[in-house]
Amino acid sequence: ASTAPSTHLFAKLQDVAPDGTTRPIARNQMVVDLCRTNGALALHLSDIAYRFKTGHRIQLQIQSSDYPYYLVHPGTDENPWFAKEFVQSEQSVTLGGPLGARLTLPVLQA
Repeated sequence: ASTAPSTHLFAKLQDVAPDGTTRPIARNQMVVDLCRTNGALALHLSDIAYRFKTGHRIQLQIQSSDYPYYLVHPGTDENPWFAKEFVQSEQSVTLGGPLGARLTLPVLQA
């Protein structure tokens, strides 16, 4: 959900080592047009072949901004490259329930 008519959605999958350091594994982003969606979204991460070491954890970051790597969303329907007006907006992600957030990873058996 967002107070803006559209927003950015970024997802980053990371490997978290026992000491807390992280290593990026996969990522993707999309522009969400809230006038054309029912609230349920699917964001597919890039294809990966990755093996987690024993003791490591999986971290999924969900963000609405990835500045300075990606343009800031203006909070309006304007193209971010040409926006003249920027409006503060608030985003939220619903977890749980029938449409809750989930991460699906294929696993190969050794």
